[in-house]
Amino acid sequence: MGSNPLMKSTLTGIAMQGVMVLIGKFVPAIGTIPNFYAICGTVLAAITGVLAARGSAGAAAGKVATDGAIAGGASSVVGGFLAVATGQWPGFAIVQMLGPAISGSVAGGLGGIVSRMMGGRRSL
Repeated sequence: MGSNPLMKSTLTGIAMQGVMVLIGKFVPAIGTIPNFYAICGTVLAAITGVLAARGSAGAAAGKVATDGAIAGGASSVVGGFLAVATGQWPGFAIVQMLGPAISGSVAGGLGGIVSRMMGGRRSL
């Protein structure tokens, strides 16, 4: 993996989404909380965007926003597919994957921009 901040943040985001889905699988009461997966997954995508920005020391704001959007969107989509694979997304239709893709991309991009605005120029 080397020093590719986009790859590192994407894999970290996928791991976080996977943990969220596993917790939901083994603690079924979480699934009864309205919009739990949508809200938690979007927050995790924003954190993924922050990680992408923090790993890109000296990169332009557009670059960190784009990397955050890619990492956040990709991790959210994988999290959605994990929820489908574990039976936690009943009545799933593939078009519904647009929700995690869009919300994860927007949150990841915003996470990258906010991190940059807050002085996140150091490399991890």
